[in-house]
Amino acid sequence: MAMAWGQGELFPTANEQEIQRTKFLLGKYTSMISLMRDFEENEQDLKQVAIDGEVARRIDQEDLHADKTANAAILIEKQRWVYQQYKLYTQQLRRAGR
Repeated sequence: MAMAWGQGELFPTANEQEIQRTKFLLGKYTSMISLMRDFEENEQDLKQVAIDGEVARRIDQEDLHADKTANAAILIEKQRWVYQQYKLYTQQLRRAGR
C-alpha cells in the first residue's frame, strides 16, 4: 500500500524554502564535518581551554566578575549542542544523497 503525502504525491516535492535551506547546509557541509571531527578528537582539550581561557570569563558581557568554571560548563554544553545539531544535519544530508 502506497503512502500519500500532501496532495496525493507518493514522494513529496521540496518547496523553495526547503531547497534554499538544503543549499545552505550543503555549502557548510565540509566545515560542519571539520568541526565535528575536531570536537570528537579534542573534547577534553576544548573543556580545559574553556576553563583556562578568557572566553569563559566573558560569556555574559554585562558581568565583569563572572564565574569562569560555571561559564566554561555553559560553553562546553553549547559546543556539544552545536556538535549534535551538525551531526543531525550531516546525517540527513548523507541519507538524502543515497
